[in-house]
Amino acid sequence: MSTPEIEQPRWYAIQCKGGESFRAAEHLTRQGYKLFHPVIDIERRQRGRLHTVREPLFPWYLFICLDRISDNWRPIRSTRGVLKLVAFGNTPIPIPDELIETLRQQADSVDEEGREHYFRPGDRIEITEGPFRDLGRHIS
Repeated sequence: MSTPEIEQPRWYAIQCKGGESFRAAEHLTRQGYKLFHPVIDIERRQRGRLHTVREPLFPWYLFICLDRISDNWRPIRSTRGVLKLVAFGNTPIPIPDELIETLRQQADSVDEEGREHYFRPGDRIEITEGPFRDLGRHIS
């Protein structure tokens, strides 16, 4: 007799009401759900000055990690800012873990000031153009 396979928590997409993904994320977090809400910092001109504004990477969406058996899915739909779980028919479709991990790694490559870093101290790089081409260096 085989043992039943244990269901692992999976990531799902939540569609938010227009402009309310931050509100939805705040309320879902208060309810104890594990979320991933990737954001980016964008410079916008307001009244002739540049201001940095934090915006969602996916303006209408965020990601939630749920266990199909033990998590209570009912409160999600009635949470402020949430429109619905993304589904085909009535079945929410899990997002591949690899996609979420890739998005997380991209988010980790941005520092507190919103600058993206492609290299880390100690990474080996090769310069292929210019006067220093073909010289291996360590970034420090």
